[in-house]
Amino acid sequence: MKVLISACGEGLGHSSRMMAVYTALKERGHKVTAASYGSALEQFRRMGAHTIETLPEIKMVGEDGRFNLLRSAAGSAGTPLDIAKAFMKERAYIKRSGVDAVISDSRLSTVLAGAQSKVPVFYVSNQTEFKLPESVTDEAKNRFLKYFKQAKLAPELIRGIIDRPLSIPHGFSDRLLIPDFPPPEAVCLPLLDKGFENRKKTYFTGPMSMLCFSPKIKPAKWETRKKKVLVTLGGQEFRKGLLGRLIRESLKCKEYDFIFTSKFIEKDSDEKNVHLRSFLPEIYPYMKAADILVMPAGHSTIMESILLAKPSIIIPDSGQPEQESNARAYQKLGFGKRLPTDRVKRLGSVLNSIKKNYKKYSKRLSPLALEASDGLNGARNTAEMAEGFVQRMGY
Repeated sequence: MKVLISACGEGLGHSSRMMAVYTALKERGHKVTAASYGSALEQFRRMGAHTIETLPEIKMVGEDGRFNLLRSAAGSAGTPLDIAKAFMKERAYIKRSGVDAVISDSRLSTVLAGAQSKVPVFYVSNQTEFKLPESVTDEAKNRFLKYFKQAKLAPELIRGIIDRPLSIPHGFSDRLLIPDFPPPEAVCLPLLDKGFENRKKTYFTGPMSMLCFSPKIKPAKWETRKKKVLVTLGGQEFRKGLLGRLIRESLKCKEYDFIFTSKFIEKDSDEKNVHLRSFLPEIYPYMKAADILVMPAGHSTIMESILLAKPSIIIPDSGQPEQESNARAYQKLGFGKRLPTDRVKRLGSVLNSIKKNYKKYSKRLSPLALEASDGLNGARNTAEMAEGFVQRMGY
């Protein structure tokens, strides 16, 4: 079977999920090509994947840990033309290479290219509806209304513009794959479209992560008698200002030892209990060695914390409904704690709260981690589903 997979290049969560799917498909002997751009494309190439470069469909911008809706919309002004160009390129590859199925992680062009080429289409996403969930605070809702007013457009019109790229792929996909645990444990549940037509083809595959293939990771060497805290901030540029504030608060938490890793760190340095690292060759061993993780509220990152059974402090990008919802659901499910960007000064008290209740969090997370390494390996479940679907239609 020949499969084209594609991943949105905003952040690294989409590509990390598709790297796991790539691995699962190759395990079963299939030929796989990965389509992406930017740092996501580089990730695929580092793992030795066969790749094609495509175009971005959206650009996310902001500053100091705050997502800016209007600037993101303006920065994505060329999206329709880019989608069209990507569609043409990906469709040509599908036809030229005899692709049997496509698996798209949050990319519209690949879904349209697959549907137009009449091959099975699988759409991977942890958000199938743009909305302000009930769990989002009044403060966040007011912030969005302010954005709408500045744009001089009706709120529902802006919601519709943003929702369109999320909703169009549903009608052209044969399966909607949710890379999360089945309800009621699904972190992304508040962000899913509950319409009957979409629910009919929605499947909770389990987490899609390379961690599902390596459950017994050896912890990295981290010499300290203190509780170890790993702080990661992902790949979004607008979190750069947040880094300095977190470092200042960490220096006050003398009973903990911190490692910060981020592409924003220009050079390695050590100051008291805080160690800055511009690059870690393997992040998972350090996540395994840590007692507590501090990370953004991206869905893939949250799944990784669960797979490692590590209670975490989740910092959602302010003004980003998906991350606001993820962080609240994570805390509500008893996996860890949420820390808004405007309350970073509470880092010490939140760390102490997790330390005090550490056994409770571990008891909650460990069964899910075990389940994901067994029957809820989302990448393998996706590969098996695609394989069965193509075989069923091969008459």
